Amino acid sequence: MIGADMDERNKVDQYIITHALGKHEGDLFDALYDDGWDTPEAITEYKTQIETLKGNIERLEILLNTPETKDFIVGVKNEAGHQRWRWGDDHDMRKTAGEWFWTLGFLAQKAMVAAEAGDVEKAKHHTISSGALMANWHRHICHCGPPKSEKEKA
Repeated sequence: MIGADMDERNKVDQYIITHALGKHEGDLFDALYDDGWDTPEAITEYKTQIETLKGNIERLEILLNTPETKDFIVGVKNEAGHQRWRWGDDHDMRKTAGEWFWTLGFLAQKAMVAAEAGDVEKAKHHTISSGALMANWHRHICHCGPPKSEKEKA
């Protein structure tokens, strides 16, 4: 991996170390020592656990980043998760109703252009990504209240 991918992998590795094992960065090494992780056998076991967790994360990333175009409902659920993972909740929290609407129009236009060009797979993907955007907009409204207008943001 290169560039941003490597930075992302480093973040994943740090997450595994600090959260998956229930430890915090500042006291990780002390905690490992206190837990008896200072023997060669324990270090080997620790590395095996880390590699297993990395493998699990890689498999989940593949599932999350592989578009489903045959089953609309499954595709929308998967794509909605992918969009939240890719853009983050903070990104959605800052959106106005107008920005949600514009993005939906943008995605729907991509579906239309693909359909008119005869690219059925792309058209199906963009209808699913539009549905996923609506699911995330709905989720945002339910958890955060209606998005603010540009006037209310100012």
